[in-house]
Amino acid sequence: MNNKGLAAAAGITLIAAAGLASALIITMSRHNTPVPEYVFEDSSAYTAATSVETTPLPEAESAAPETRHSVVLSRDPHNFAKLSFDDYTIHVTGRFDEEISAVKLASENIPAELNTDGSAFSAELTIPENICGYDYLYIIMKSGALQKYRIHIVDEQISVVGAHMAEKNSAVLEKPTEISPEICAMYISDDADETEIREALDEIKRLSDEICDGIQSDYDKLRALSRWVSENIYYDFEARNTSITVETISLCRVLKLHRTVCGGFANLFAALCEAQGIKCYNVRGAVVTNGSFEENSDTSASHEWTAAEIDGRLVWVDTVWNTTNSFTKGEYTKGVTHMKFFDIENLPLGADHRAERCEYRSYFGCLSVFENTQPQ
Repeated sequence: MNNKGLAAAAGITLIAAAGLASALIITMSRHNTPVPEYVFEDSSAYTAATSVETTPLPEAESAAPETRHSVVLSRDPHNFAKLSFDDYTIHVTGRFDEEISAVKLASENIPAELNTDGSAFSAELTIPENICGYDYLYIIMKSGALQKYRIHIVDEQISVVGAHMAEKNSAVLEKPTEISPEICAMYISDDADETEIREALDEIKRLSDEICDGIQSDYDKLRALSRWVSENIYYDFEARNTSITVETISLCRVLKLHRTVCGGFANLFAALCEAQGIKCYNVRGAVVTNGSFEENSDTSASHEWTAAEIDGRLVWVDTVWNTTNSFTKGEYTKGVTHMKFFDIENLPLGADHRAERCEYRSYFGCLSVFENTQPQ
């Protein structure tokens, strides 16, 4: 398949070759800002997931009374929250890898009563009885990172929004499409250049090994790779606002410029996972950025994220929605990183993510294209 065919398959509008060439010349001459250096965390920050408590501290848990129902928002033992509802009171318990500064309702300037030891925390928020409808529950970190969850309040009942899409998203993962080596090659180098592809894959392997150095479990490797991509790659608003091409999301470009759009984030993360022997699927679909699909299904935008296979289950990962890094007006702006969309549960994911297609791309497997074309 040629570039145009790949772009159509990926839902990308491809500009003409001449236009692309001139656009690249303009881009390179206009942007002289140095590309940010990669940052690598100390691998000792990642302990085996099985050694981390998967429930809040006993004193935090015991503070919550009997409630009508509860929802766990994430399966990440390093970073999760559990919401329990009792009439107009929300009890929040959990554990995050950074300190919480506040828990509050978006529409009301009423902070929760917060107890924390810097890791595990508990909070209790009572909502005024006149509040009704959709709202956001904010969990705010001291770094400025914000995790927000869409909730619905009606007739003294509070629920987390997302059930509308949760089951459908899971069903999409059950029917993955395996992408051919020829097309996978173009996700690495937009013109499928063998030299570029081999160099890019060598760099992917080197980066992946450095990120995961000293980390034992596949789960913690996945988490480290996820955080690294969110910390080091910048969302390219200029590309989004002009024209997104296959070149925009290719690994060669992302590795060189450290910026891309959602498809490039997903490409890079999936390739880094494959370098560690972790199977990762690219998921294409749509998102809503204000509200939920339950409310605003007609205002969705195309999006791509991932799901990785760990210990017989699939782990949702959206590296681009975990960062506020941005590239705009020729400048890289460092934002904050959080881990809400790492191993997020189906219910809260379904509030704003709608999966439509699941693909498996073997980036390293695409080298078979060149082996099959060698002279006899």
